[in-house]
Amino acid sequence: MAKNLILFDFNNLACRCIHQRGLGYGTDQRSWDLLAYMIFTIMYDFVIQCTEHFEPGDTVDVVLALDSKDGYWRRDLYPPYKADRAEKRAADGIDWPRAYAEFDRLTDAVGGFTPWKVVRASKCEADDVIYTLSQLHQTEHPDSVVIIHSGDSDYLQLVSDSVLLYSPMQKEFVDFPHICSLSGGKVLCESAAEYLEYAVITGQGGKDNVYNIKTPTDWDTSTGKRKPGCGVAAARKMMASMEGLEACLRNNGLWENYERNRQLIDMRELPSRYMRDISDAYRGMKAGQCDMDGLLSVYVWPSVLIEKESYAATLDFLAFGESGEDAGRPENAGISAVHGELSDDPAFFL
Repeated sequence: MAKNLILFDFNNLACRCIHQRGLGYGTDQRSWDLLAYMIFTIMYDFVIQCTEHFEPGDTVDVVLALDSKDGYWRRDLYPPYKADRAEKRAADGIDWPRAYAEFDRLTDAVGGFTPWKVVRASKCEADDVIYTLSQLHQTEHPDSVVIIHSGDSDYLQLVSDSVLLYSPMQKEFVDFPHICSLSGGKVLCESAAEYLEYAVITGQGGKDNVYNIKTPTDWDTSTGKRKPGCGVAAARKMMASMEGLEACLRNNGLWENYERNRQLIDMRELPSRYMRDISDAYRGMKAGQCDMDGLLSVYVWPSVLIEKESYAATLDFLAFGESGEDAGRPENAGISAVHGELSDDPAFFL
């Protein structure tokens, strides 16, 4: 029997859900509870879907990977990193301080009342958590499957026979050869390694504000001057250079910027101290048996309430197998009653 691993890029999922029309706006608590319901059921349904990739008797560890609340190590190295995020979010009409508080409320409830684990480490992003745990799990459980749920193209570099990437936008698992969308255009990549090479050269200007390798780190954005171009076509020429990529970049004064981007984009460049922090945080967690009454003391979700025994039995079975032992979670008073008609209709919450 194998112990498999499912990794959710929680912030990616939550932010995708909050941009759905009619959710995450205003002060109505019921609309925020509906958002939490949407996020939770997407994760639950996906975990069930993933059992198709497991063998009978397998168990699965489910992890919600979160971004740090005290900055990112990449920004310490490269100040422009995601520097335009605040400006973009200020213009989208969403109450982000409230949103992050509601995200914390959900992850606290999930981590406290289900067997799923919530992992966050200082200065690290969800990418770092997912990379570290995918590597750790493959080392400790070489016969297992690691499944990543995220719409972030960064994870393409991790795809292998034992690491699967599910794209919620495309609603399918991603495999190579794959048409990859990059800052400099789209290109058919034959492998994860080829995708990574293109990503490092072209940068992530539209996503994480990582400049292409022709643009210096201290580029003055206040002038409005257009950055030097370095798209897919230019990257292809560099990669096909007869003198080799490194020699080509060194001869054209681009090697330093290439190394800058590689440190920011290549997940293998994660400093070892952060890998230790993430590993220690994960190993220090013990999955407890599901307490749906505890979860439903935080949220009133009618469809979950009706099937709470089924939810609990399913989550415990997947986490612990048939002989799931009591992990010693303290009893919770739960909820006493839910008034009104129970309904799956989102209007019930709104």
